[in-house]
Amino acid sequence: SSEKRVSAVAISGNDSHVCYADKFGVVWVVELDGISEGKVLQGFVTCIAFVWNPELPQGYLMSGSGDSTVRLWDVTYLGLFLTHVKLVQCFQGIVLLSSDLSAHTLSITNVIKIPGESFIPTSISLSTSTTLLWMVSGASNGSNHPAGYSRVRVISGIETGPSSVLEDELIPGGTKLLEKLQGKVSVEESVMSAAAEAVRAAMSSLLMKKQYSDEKREFRKRSRNDKKTTH
Repeated sequence: SSEKRVSAVAISGNDSHVCYADKFGVVWVVELDGISEGKVLQGFVTCIAFVWNPELPQGYLMSGSGDSTVRLWDVTYLGLFLTHVKLVQCFQGIVLLSSDLSAHTLSITNVIKIPGESFIPTSISLSTSTTLLWMVSGASNGSNHPAGYSRVRVISGIETGPSSVLEDELIPGGTKLLEKLQGKVSVEESVMSAAAEAVRAAMSSLLMKKQYSDEKREFRKRSRNDKKTTH
C-alpha cells in the first residue's frame, strides 16, 4: 500500500480495531485479528475517538471535522454512518456532547465559552480521576511564531457541573506547572492570534483537499513519494 501521513489515531474499547486518519481526511480501519486494512469513511476528518460502554465493548467511532460536524460510525459494517450533529462554526469554546450508543444518537449537553483569548484547542483529554478537561493549544516553529508556543487551559465540572474554565493559579500544579509546560506563565495575545489564524488557514486547506477525487489523491501521493526517492 502507498505511504500515508497519519493525523489522528483511535483504538477501539476491546482493542480489536485501530483507526487512523490521513492528511486527506480519509479514515482507515485496521482489524488486529488478521491485520487487514480498509477504508471505512471519507470526509473532512481532523480527529477521531472510540466511544463505548460495557454492553458495547468495541464501541463506535466518533469523528470530528473541520466543517464543524461530529459523526458516529460503526466500523464493523464498512463504515456504516449512524448519526451526526452539526455545530456552530467560528465558536470560541468547547461543546460537550453525550451519546446514546444503543439508540445511535448524539446530543449537545453543554457549551463552554473560553473568554479573553484567541484559544483554539489542538488537543484535549479528560482526567478520569479528577474529571478535569485539559486542553492544549500549540504551534510549531514558523514564520509567525519562530519559537513555537503552547497554551494550557483546564475546565472543571465536566460531569458534575457547573462547568467553568479555571484561572491559571487554580489548575493542579498552578503557575509552576504552566511555566514548565508553556515555557512561561503568560502567552502574548498577538502570538495566540497568529496561531489561531494558522489553524484556520490549515482548516481551509483541508476543505480544499476534501474535494479531491480518489485519482487526484493517489496522484499526489505518488508524486510526493517519487520526490522522496530522488533525494
